[in-house]
Amino acid sequence: MISSAYANVANGIESQVFYYSPAFWVAIAFLCFVIIFTKPIWKFATSALDKKIKAIESSIEESTKLREDAQDLLAKYKRKLSDAEVEAQNIISKAREDAGALKDKLTRELEATLERKEKQALERISQAENEAREEFRTITADLAIAATRQVLSEQIEQSKADELIDDAITELPDRLS
Repeated sequence: MISSAYANVANGIESQVFYYSPAFWVAIAFLCFVIIFTKPIWKFATSALDKKIKAIESSIEESTKLREDAQDLLAKYKRKLSDAEVEAQNIISKAREDAGALKDKLTRELEATLERKEKQALERISQAENEAREEFRTITADLAIAATRQVLSEQIEQSKADELIDDAITELPDRLS
């Protein structure tokens, strides 16, 4: 039979029996190889893919957590910034109020000081006027007395003149006031 198979192949007639074909046995060997090694290779591939999936999921979870933490921090700092701006506005308005109050206080103190100075100046002027009047009265009285003495000494006798001068001197303070 082998010789007839070789003879048929040599004559160009191929045998119809498939299991004599080397391609058949290569296919069978390939299928056995695939069947035998598919399960371990599949396990290895799926475990490697599962590890990669877990690593990616872990990375995504960590990224999500970091993002949420960053958003919380951002919100916290925005609140702090907002609070700081409000506090700054409060400080500025308080400073303006204090400056206005200080300005009003200093204005009142300046007005009071100016009033006191004006009052003191008026008192000094009044005192100077009174002193000038008193000095004027004294000078006028002295001149009147001197003139009266001279006129009387020339026209009246000495004893009568002394008596008139003494009377005039006694009446002078009553007349000047």
